[in-house]
Amino acid sequence: MSTNYWTNRSSDRANLLSGSSNNSDSTPSGRKIKHDPSISSSQVFEQQNDSRLQELSSKLTTLHKITIDIHDDVKDQVNLLDDTGDSFTSVKGGLGGTVGKLKHMTSVRHKQYMCYLILCIVGIVFLIYNFWGFWSKEEIEMTDMVRNDV
Repeated sequence: MSTNYWTNRSSDRANLLSGSSNNSDSTPSGRKIKHDPSISSSQVFEQQNDSRLQELSSKLTTLHKITIDIHDDVKDQVNLLDDTGDSFTSVKGGLGGTVGKLKHMTSVRHKQYMCYLILCIVGIVFLIYNFWGFWSKEEIEMTDMVRNDV
């Protein structure tokens, strides 16, 4: 749409600067209006006004469609933001409950259970590390043996 506008504008400028006068005027849209000696100037102005009104009407229709699209997009984004806010609220509630349970667990009377829990976690990590190292060492030895055989 804007390409045609600028193309027409540049052709209007070219006609204006070239000084061509061939019994036709150019409207801002690039349309030529022929001057007929039998047509009065008021009728020419009416034709120009009619063509400009049609152009304006088409531009307004396009603008109306664009604003409706923008409105729909904004409504969709507002709904998305509302859903996101609801999701964050539910996550906040879940995290609040977890923090409350951790505070209860770290209270003075539960310190012994906390020590057992930490020891169990450290032991599990140590066992996984050793088994993982064992499996990886065995795989390295197997690949070395295969390389030596080849």
